[in-house]
Amino acid sequence: MWGSSRRTVPIQLIFVKTFYFRIAHQIHYEPNLRYVVDQQNQRILFLEQQLQQSQKDYEAIVEKVNTLQLQKGPKEKNKKNQLSNIQISTNHNNSKILKTKNVKFQHKDNRSHKSNPYHLVMSNTPPDFQYTKDSFYLHIKILWGMEHPHAVPIAPNTSLLQEFNNRFKSAEEIKKMAESDTSIPLIPQDQVLTLKGVQPGRKKVGRGIVFMKDFFILYIQALLSKLGIRRWAPNLDEASDTLYNKACQISVIQSFCQVAIGGAYEHMNVNLHYLSNIQLLHSTYNIYVHYYMTQRFKKEVKEAGKHKKDQEKGAIQLSRKR
Repeated sequence: MWGSSRRTVPIQLIFVKTFYFRIAHQIHYEPNLRYVVDQQNQRILFLEQQLQQSQKDYEAIVEKVNTLQLQKGPKEKNKKNQLSNIQISTNHNNSKILKTKNVKFQHKDNRSHKSNPYHLVMSNTPPDFQYTKDSFYLHIKILWGMEHPHAVPIAPNTSLLQEFNNRFKSAEEIKKMAESDTSIPLIPQDQVLTLKGVQPGRKKVGRGIVFMKDFFILYIQALLSKLGIRRWAPNLDEASDTLYNKACQISVIQSFCQVAIGGAYEHMNVNLHYLSNIQLLHSTYNIYVHYYMTQRFKKEVKEAGKHKKDQEKGAIQLSRKR
């Protein structure tokens, strides 16, 4: 009896102590827990407000961009109208008269790709094409006989043009004739004036140097005789797509590829990989011949010696800057 009462009393005391301990623990820590929960709720509310504000800002930006895109066309037209400052008035016969006042003309660079259909934007070409391009330009000067740095392109003989035009009907016919190994030359090779009398060896052309071999000279003359071109000289008074100009383009590109493979421009670090990119060579040819050289040719027609004067003037200005 006594023993059982001694066992139950401590157990009851333990339960009572545990109960009071839990109550005391809740009384002590519950305010802290509520504070933490309140802080978290406030933080969540603040983040939700920021998210809503960010969403509103984003929608406002999108709406502004769309508005600017819609207004872009009319604004550009208004800007052009303001620059031109052209007023349209109606006279007593209800006919429109254009009155210009204080019209400002902005000088445009003739080398702009917008004003020049043959322009090749060299920034879009591979960086290692530069050496191949320089070699190709040098090859064109060799065929054109432009050995001096101040040389001006020569015009083709009108009788030779007529003779050539009577032989071909299409550019495809010219291409087949140039690429065929069995085609019969249209004129004897000794009647080709291009590179006539040139001796093999080291030759300075413009500011470049080329090592001419027998193969270099004979191949070019054989190709020109096959096409009936007595003197290689594009017609800069006509478009680039005429049959004669196409023949000049085909012959210079084909001869350049052949002599470059033979090592004629090896010292200029020509990249043989680009010799198969005919489209790139076409574009390079067009901008050099039918733009740069055409401008030089037309300046010389208007004023003899104009190109040489411009070159000397540019050299003097460059030396002063140094």
